[in-house]
Amino acid sequence: MADLLAYADEIVKIRKSENISQQELARRIGCSQQSVSRIEKKTHIPTLKSLTDIVEAMGYELKIVKR
Repeated sequence: MADLLAYADEIVKIRKSENISQQELARRIGCSQQSVSRIEKKTHIPTLKSLTDIVEAMGYELKIVKR
């Protein structure tokens, strides 16, 4: 399960490195700040669409690569 939720740590890392607040990220993707917080705290698993929206709102893209 830890690997499944590793994306949350990356979201926090990217958001902070881009100097984007949870409130601003929420505004960009059209959700509440509380929703962003729950995703970052790993208490909510977003859909693939939501995860893609989050990443793109910070100027990144989501890729699936073969190991």
